[in-house]
Amino acid sequence: MERSLRVGVSAAVLGLAASLVSAGGDSPASRATKENLDLPFDAIAEREAAEEDAPEILVLYGQEYEADVFVIAGTGSGCPVRTAILGQMEREVMERVSAFTKETQFALFFDAHGQDFVKFPANGTPVEATEANKARAAAFLKAKPPQGSPVCLGELLLAGLKSALASSARRKALIYVGGGEGYCNASDEATYLTRVLQEVTGTNGGKVMINVLGIKVVEPSRKQFLRALVARNGGTYTPVE
Repeated sequence: MERSLRVGVSAAVLGLAASLVSAGGDSPASRATKENLDLPFDAIAEREAAEEDAPEILVLYGQEYEADVFVIAGTGSGCPVRTAILGQMEREVMERVSAFTKETQFALFFDAHGQDFVKFPANGTPVEATEANKARAAAFLKAKPPQGSPVCLGELLLAGLKSALASSARRKALIYVGGGEGYCNASDEATYLTRVLQEVTGTNGGKVMINVLGIKVVEPSRKQFLRALVARNGGTYTPVE
């Protein structure tokens, strides 16, 4: 009796599914239903899991980045042109962040007048993109001091990198926005940039994809440094003119 009941229920379910497909004709919804009926249960579950595990996509200046956590570090380095472009970039960053799903994490680091750099959140550890955190980040960008004198690039990059490394997210991305200036405590620029490249790459250990949006980079030594930085850390270099 129980076996007959199970057979009857299964037949009814299959009949209902078939009638739904037939009623829908060849609409997109009916085609999707047909596809799902054709797939075994495990395949459907695997496809849904893959969709849930898809990384967030961030597009800046036409360059697409994929990750679960984004740390953005920017510096105008006292150059009026770079500072103006970075200001535009900050607004674009906030627009993109406002569209993040709440599971995505982010942190922001920018140079500021009279300070080495300012950061959101205050402790530098990435936060989830909840509506509350998005609102706090927008307030942070609106209230922060304007870009000031050049910062020590190595300190900014290492701070951003350590922020990304501290995240619990699996796919991590650091995006540096700036001109790659190597001024720091009157150091020789070439020597300083070489040391920064070694320190950042060594600290990273291949865990974070480091990308660069190079703003008005014309000096060959700086361009070489930035290209080497992304090449050794799995990222991309995009010029911003």
